[in-house]
Amino acid sequence: MILSMSNQVKLFLLAILIGLTTGFIYDMIKTIRKIIRHNNFAIQVEDFLFWIIISASTFFIMLNKNSGQIRGYCIGGALFGILLYSLTLSKFVVSTSVGIVNFFIKIIMNALRIIFLPVKFVIKIIPWQYFIAVKNFFQKYLYISNHYAKIKSKRTLNNLKIIFKKI
Repeated sequence: MILSMSNQVKLFLLAILIGLTTGFIYDMIKTIRKIIRHNNFAIQVEDFLFWIIISASTFFIMLNKNSGQIRGYCIGGALFGILLYSLTLSKFVVSTSVGIVNFFIKIIMNALRIIFLPVKFVIKIIPWQYFIAVKNFFQKYLYISNHYAKIKSKRTLNNLKIIFKKI
């Protein structure tokens, strides 16, 4: 299928848009990596999955728009879009998104501190030594009862042995 010049320009602009979108999505992954630390293996797996998904989605978009023909200007447009995004917007987007996420994390942490302030106050007021004394009493009682239970079970076993001998 032969594409007109205007369709080829539209396809080239679509490829640039795909490249810009790819750069933005990768920056979101970098933002997550800056907030939650990853080891090298996890980074490699994420990158591998990212490029597999991006490659497949780009292929299906080009398959739909270009009737399955792979054209050099489509690949070049996608690479140009990634390069354009990386050189212009990437640092700004990553630093801004990390700042926004950290801001919301601080808001959530402050809200949790306010919510748990009464619980913290109650914990400081409760005389814990009474609970410790009760706990020690129950531990001692359970130890003694366990000891007596062992003695009774030995007597029971001896009684059962005597009964079975007589039978």
